[in-house]
Amino acid sequence: MKLNLTTVLTGLDGKVLPLEDQTRSLLSQIKGLVVQGDTQGAIDAADAILAKTEPLTIRTVIGNALMQQVDGDANDTGEVKVKRWQLAQKVYGPDEIELTAEDVTMAKDRIGKMYGAIVVGPAFSLLDPASVGAETE
Repeated sequence: MKLNLTTVLTGLDGKVLPLEDQTRSLLSQIKGLVVQGDTQGAIDAADAILAKTEPLTIRTVIGNALMQQVDGDANDTGEVKVKRWQLAQKVYGPDEIELTAEDVTMAKDRIGKMYGAIVVGPAFSLLDPASVGAETE
């Protein structure tokens, strides 16, 4: 299957999902402002965050899922880890790639282990629409 890796994931409300790492870092900054009693500073920081936060793409989701260690990975062989690394290299190449059935299965397995439903649903709908009951276009 062909997959455009720049496709942005959206939530149930149709709004773009932000990159999780950015969100955590920026929320931490806002928390510090609130603790200091700087309410207007926190509001301004939140507005700035919303304006500059990058959207979460399927490339980022697959790449992170393949490269991060999750429970049970310590028992994986080096060969299994190399296969994940090779697919991650493919994902961080051109914006549109051809994925084999094995690639899709590996990506779905890793995404399912690493992310919550808010990311798994949209990601699976792009990788394997039939698995979530979505119609293909």
